Amino acid sequence: MKIGFKTLGCKVNKYESDKIAAILSKKHEIKSKTENLDICIINTCTVTHIADRKSRQAIRQIKQNNPMAKIIVFGCGARKKDNIYIEMPEIDHVFATYDEVINFLSSDKDIDDFENFNGSRTRVLLKIQDGCDNYCSYCIIPFVRGKATSYPERRVISECLAREKQGFKELVITGVNIGEWKNQEKNLSYLLKKILDNTKEMRIRISSIEPVHFDDEFYSLFNNPRLCGHVHLSLQSGSNKILEKMRRRYTTDQYESICNNLRKIRPDIAITTDLIIGYPGEDESFFNESKLFCEKMKFSKIHVFKFSSRIGTIAEKLKDIVSDDEKNKRAKIMRDLSVKLEKEFRKNNAGKEKVVLVESKIGKKRYIGYTDNYIRVEVFSERDVRGEFVVGRIE
Repeated sequence: MKIGFKTLGCKVNKYESDKIAAILSKKHEIKSKTENLDICIINTCTVTHIADRKSRQAIRQIKQNNPMAKIIVFGCGARKKDNIYIEMPEIDHVFATYDEVINFLSSDKDIDDFENFNGSRTRVLLKIQDGCDNYCSYCIIPFVRGKATSYPERRVISECLAREKQGFKELVITGVNIGEWKNQEKNLSYLLKKILDNTKEMRIRISSIEPVHFDDEFYSLFNNPRLCGHVHLSLQSGSNKILEKMRRRYTTDQYESICNNLRKIRPDIAITTDLIIGYPGEDESFFNESKLFCEKMKFSKIHVFKFSSRIGTIAEKLKDIVSDDEKNKRAKIMRDLSVKLEKEFRKNNAGKEKVVLVESKIGKKRYIGYTDNYIRVEVFSERDVRGEFVVGRIE
């Protein structure tokens, strides 16, 4: 059968879709496009109401383009109590988790089979953890992903070795809250060191992480050049008052200290972040605090999200709602700031020669790749260098 995928949302969702594809590819043809399919598997996101809407739109569009295909839906949206997908006529089957999809479609029940993973052989995701115990006031994810659980060290290392054997050059560590990985007294710093010690050439990149639980060993790991100089450190607000209302577990001073510690070891490290705009009670003064703090932190990029009320969260019941017009205005200000900071970060790195992992060809003898601190670089080569490390100059 011809099977296609549509994945919405975060890197964890992408990992889980890739995992299903790896198992099913043993007996089925996995298509890169959602056209002429027998089955389409749609991995939903519910982090905001916009994510819910995009998931529904994707389902309807794919069914329209593939009227005879069976539509299977799973993911965070399908785990909510108000599961809207059960009633959608376009859908044939709804599941909560990716292993339920595998069990439904495959007689191969080994979801820990790492040997048949699809990809470009450049960058690949590795999920080490699921769930979250923080229950930030705005966030629906703990309700749909459940309590924090850590994947066993042996499983994580086995998957790392399989990916390197397959030829992948960069491993991206992901999870719902990777800072919460633990195995008795062992923590994320321990696991990262084990991954670095057990691999030889792969770059290791940390994806989104909460600004807590950073010990001295964590910082020292950045002395290893194979640990990428890029950390996506979730901020959400640069106002301590709003952070408190959000039930975040740090202050701006603590956040700044983490950034300073990272930059002491890797001065050219890229620190990116998330920011929620228009949280209930965020007046103009609190917004301006956020803007000034972001300028001070010199992020290399800011991912801006307008506050979206989620049913069942604490924030759903809060008053002092910020109007949509005001959210839109503030979001534009922050996105403009992000563009400015991104340009400044690149300018500060201009002229440097850095190792680039080449990912794609864009023209005759022209290729595009990324440095360890995630700067996009164009390189020129007489031969095909996709999937290789080369030295490139940042312009």
